[in-house]
Amino acid sequence: MSEIFDIAVLGEDESSELHQLLNLCGDVEPLRYGDGEYLIRQDESDQDLFIVLKGVYSVEQPPLISGARSVILASVICDPQRVAVVGEMAYFGDLRRTASVRSCGVTYALRLKPAHIDVIIGCFPTLTKVICQQFARRLKEANDSIRAFQGRFALVSTKRMVSAGELLFSEGDEAPYVLQVVAGQVELCRGEHRTLREAEDDCSGFLEPDAYFRRQLHQASAIAVTDSILVSVDREHADTLIRCYPELASRLG
Repeated sequence: MSEIFDIAVLGEDESSELHQLLNLCGDVEPLRYGDGEYLIRQDESDQDLFIVLKGVYSVEQPPLISGARSVILASVICDPQRVAVVGEMAYFGDLRRTASVRSCGVTYALRLKPAHIDVIIGCFPTLTKVICQQFARRLKEANDSIRAFQGRFALVSTKRMVSAGELLFSEGDEAPYVLQVVAGQVELCRGEHRTLREAEDDCSGFLEPDAYFRRQLHQASAIAVTDSILVSVDREHADTLIRCYPELASRLG
């Protein structure tokens, strides 16, 4: 189980930004994680984020086959001269974790809340640079995913970035295009019935494709639950969409 540690054991000078951050924000927790302990678990919705100061951590997802080992997406080595930020998407709201982060050996980290990022950006330029670099990597990954989508399927699609709570369409609206969730979560609401849509669900993240293909009115309203990235495909490209996602054809039977 993780335990509080004294940052002095890492040899940090008292004038360092890490010391200053701890002095300024008394609720930032310096934690020592043992081998195999989780900093973050996939699918949880907590909002903690971490500055990993020393040690090694792995980013993992569940095994593709039951009983197999977890899939290691990355292993990262950290020291006080090369710290890393993990869980930073919590800064943008109540997003479920897309992967687990686990300590390999002993790992030292600072556990923060999203509000601490604002303090860091306002007061600590070196730590701000680390965080900005991580955000830039995240944005590049999202853009790469969308480019891969467009290149693989040769669809004329439009990227949309929406905020949590944004209404995407209402029950009774026409459906001249179909929306697909690439990242984040969207809720379809029909009366008292609620259905969550995300990229890897059984509908491949598509929102009410029936209305799009059948040229009908939407039978539900769609509201972004989290900040999300979507793509839209106009009706003129419906044939291409079917070729790319043949499972959607079963809805037309």
